[in-house]
Amino acid sequence: MKSSQETGSAPLKGHHNIPASVSIVIPCYNAQSYVSQAINSVLVDAAEVIAVDDGSTDGTLSVLQSFNEHIFLKTGPNQGACSARNEGLAMARGKYVMFLDADDWLEPDTLLGLVSRLEETGAKMAIAPVVRSNLQGNRSPFRVPRTENLDYFLSDWLSGRYLPPCGILWRANFVRSIGGWNEALSKNQDGDLVLRAAQNGAQTVRSKIGCSVYRDHDGIDRISNTISETKLRDSFAVTRDACDRASQSGPLSEELNAAFSRATHALERLAAQNGIPDALRDFGAFRASRGWPKAEGGFAHTTASHLLGLRRKENLALFARKIIGKK
Repeated sequence: MKSSQETGSAPLKGHHNIPASVSIVIPCYNAQSYVSQAINSVLVDAAEVIAVDDGSTDGTLSVLQSFNEHIFLKTGPNQGACSARNEGLAMARGKYVMFLDADDWLEPDTLLGLVSRLEETGAKMAIAPVVRSNLQGNRSPFRVPRTENLDYFLSDWLSGRYLPPCGILWRANFVRSIGGWNEALSKNQDGDLVLRAAQNGAQTVRSKIGCSVYRDHDGIDRISNTISETKLRDSFAVTRDACDRASQSGPLSEELNAAFSRATHALERLAAQNGIPDALRDFGAFRASRGWPKAEGGFAHTTASHLLGLRRKENLALFARKIIGKK
């Protein structure tokens, strides 16, 4: 992304006992309603805030410009969030970096807790407590993955105990060393980065101080939540590649093998539910090559999948849900 405008703040300096070490990268696309809260939540504690406007068509750029010298601002055409994050990473001067989405925010002392854990341990990434906040302000905590060993961490992440980018502080040079964000992916980009990091030796530690807040838009249709064959295949590729990397060091543990099977079958079911036969075929072929069961889940699902085939089973289940919904 070529820059059409850049503004800068003063040289790095620490705040509130935090070393001059934290860069916050905020990719922005049509986030005029939220981005001020994101920036204000980190201005006090971060050494530098880097906002990368990814071709917004609303008033986001004006909001960002109102922060003047308090942030670094880079603008350019729409290239996608991963491109914006990599642009920010290239600009970052801090020892540590967080990729904070423009509609999320941090509560006080969250960065302090994360930096302290990285300084104490020398780990490559630290994870914060994270909550999901809906439009009514109701909160529910994310389930944090176990960090005792790699198998536990991978198994939990694949099984739904994952965290959004606002919950992770990284050593910036480590993220650069593994290639940063994969700009070719249309889905599960954060999962790809975290899985690659963990499998490249990133020790992960937990902080119990502060809280990162992920804004849940209550089911509002967003680009990132729509289903397409490309997004399904990209999500599957992330999981498949992680499985291939894990297998290079020998047979998978029973727990990790089961986690990969469940994660790929969940995507296989989405392909069936959304009528994407080529992806369904390819996903099934990979699962068969690994010796995984034809279906994962409860007795009714696995039995019906074996008897009817996954696509017919899911079509019948969808039809039944529609009928029940009309009553």
